[in-house]
This record gives sequence, structure tokens and C-alpha cells, in this order.
Amino acid sequence: MALNDWMSSYQDTKLVDLIIPGAHDAGTYLGTELRGPGATSRNSHTQNMSIGGQLACGTRFFDLRLMLTDSGVKAHHTTAGIGAYGDTVNRSILEAAAFCHANPSEVVIVRVTHTKVDTDADEIIKKSSFYGGRNQLSLCTGNIALMTPREIIQSGRTTKAGGGLVCVLDSDSKISKQFITGKQKVKNSSNFDHHGKVDQAQGIHPFHKFKAGVTLTTGLATCGCYKGSHKLSEVIGNALKGGYDHTSHPKNHLWQIYWQKTYVNPFSKTGIQDGTKKNAKPSSSSSKVEWHGGTQSSTNHLLHLTQGHLMGGEDYTLQKENKKKGQAKVLASTWDLRNLRVPNIISYDFVNGETNKKIIDMNKPGVQFFIDGGDNT
Repeated sequence: MALNDWMSSYQDTKLVDLIIPGAHDAGTYLGTELRGPGATSRNSHTQNMSIGGQLACGTRFFDLRLMLTDSGVKAHHTTAGIGAYGDTVNRSILEAAAFCHANPSEVVIVRVTHTKVDTDADEIIKKSSFYGGRNQLSLCTGNIALMTPREIIQSGRTTKAGGGLVCVLDSDSKISKQFITGKQKVKNSSNFDHHGKVDQAQGIHPFHKFKAGVTLTTGLATCGCYKGSHKLSEVIGNALKGGYDHTSHPKNHLWQIYWQKTYVNPFSKTGIQDGTKKNAKPSSSSSKVEWHGGTQSSTNHLLHLTQGHLMGGEDYTLQKENKKKGQAKVLASTWDLRNLRVPNIISYDFVNGETNKKIIDMNKPGVQFFIDGGDNT
């Protein structure tokens, strides 16, 4: 299977029925700039290829975190100003546009996030997405999760505009305060609210975190459970909790698994990349089985779990027991208490063709098994 155009086999499959490899902190790859005292490549860089390289090995969902710097708007992976700066957003979008031109069957989703101030990302994206005589931004309108790759690519297409590049910007952030730095108002939120800047007709789509009871009519929404942890068993448990929650949602958005560890110790000797490769193995005690090791080395196990398989004795509690409220433990394998839906996006550090192929192969017939408990509103 060629990883550069794997979506050619799924042109008429809705995104809600696809499993897509994703890149966490996609813009800060090995060799890009380090910033701040104590920043090292080992604990700051999250990928080993540029956006173009990640696309070529099958990745189709990108977490692009932007920061306004003295040398332009750049991708970043930083905490309190310490970490890594990546490529400018201009270059990242241009690489994605070039890929879409060369591979017209592919949908590339770029989520712009973690921008604390207005970076004019929408205008930069529109100016940087021209390649091959056409603006490669998708001009589709409506709920993108309910569309097929063919519809996303062809919708609104003209000789000069329309393609498979889908750029989604946070547009419904909760803002608790605003404060002044210099002459600029800064929102006290991890995400700048791009409300008023999104316009699907121009290829700038709104991004939403799924909320129960909210009708999704435009842009793209995802759900999932992220809680920073370095412990593999907890990363797996949070992934499965996201799946358990997702089964009660209407089928109108994408479930994302955050398949990465969070390193709270900036001086950890393991490092982000080595941490993905550590040999995965189960350990057992008198009460339960837990998995330890790296995320990439345990990807097979995660995929088996999302399909309902469970190692004997393995126990992931998705709901704490509360006897006063009559609640009991909910386990990943409790088929009578959950409907199986495999994830739509598996996002991880240091993406590579081998891991991506495992994720993409989940799309083969016989793997998908959905029991749709809700409507598509």
C-alpha cells in the first residue's frame, strides 16, 4: 500500500468512518530552533520530519501550534517560553498545498491551535496555499466529518480554487479574562478565538470541541480524553475513556486518541523520541495487569483494545466506583455496556510509516463495526 495516496481507496467513505494517522505538535521536528535556558532537542522536538515528510508517510491530521515571533509566525512546542520553534506557518502550509497538488485524492487536515494572540493565521494560510496554479484549500461547506474525501476535495472546486487542504481554526474558546501587554489585548486562554475570521467559502473552517446538545453544522469537531501522563497504562486508560464517552455521542464528529506521553520533568533522561520506542510489556500483580513502555511499541495493543480485545486480567477503569450513586466499574471490554466504534484520529509523536500503516490498515473491511446510537445532527 502506497502511503502517499492511501485515501484513494476510501474516496466515498465519510470521515466519521475513517481511521486517520495524526501528528502531535507537528511543526517542531528535529533540527528546528531551540528556545530558552535548558531547552534540549531530546525534550523539545516532537517529530523527525517536516510536514512534507510526515504527509509522504501517511499522516493526514496535523496539530499545528503557532506563536508570533520576531522572525514570523512559527510552529512551537514550548512551556513558559522554553522548548522548540519550528517552521513558519507559510512553509508548513505551502508544503501541504504542494502535497495536495501532487496527490489529488488526499485530504489533509491542519488544526491551528495554542495561539494565545491573533497571528493572522487565516490570512497567512490563504496566501500560502496556492500551488500548481490553484488555491489548494477545500471550499466545502457544512459539517466536514459527515463528508467523504471526494466531497471535501470537489466541493466548490473551480479551475483556480478548491482542493484537499482543510485548515480548521479554534473559534469557540472559553475566555475568562483579557489583559494588556504593550498595546495588544491578550486573551487569557490557551487558544485564540478566531470567531469572525473563519469563512468556509474561503477555505478557513471552524474547529470545535464536541459538546453534548450542540448541533454541529459547520467546520470540524472532535472529542477525546487527554490528561497529561507519562505512565503508559494511564495513557491507554484515557484513550479508552474517550472511546467509552464517544459511544454515547451522535455520529457527527471525530473521536481523537491522544497517543502520546507528557513529560513533566524537563530534564528527563529518556526524551520524547526514546520514550515512544521503549519496549512495551505487561506486568501483573495480584489484582490486575498493566502495560508499560513506549507508545509506538505498544500501538498493536492499543488497536486491539479499540476493537474490543483485552488481555486476561487487564483492567482499565473508565468510571470510578461510587456505591452511593449505584455506579460500578466500567471496563474496556464490557461489551454489554458499550457499543464499539473505532477511533477516527490517532495522534502521536515522531510519526513514521510503520506505525501509520498499522493505523491505516484499521480501515480494511471487517475492522469497522459501528452501532450508531444517535442521529447525525
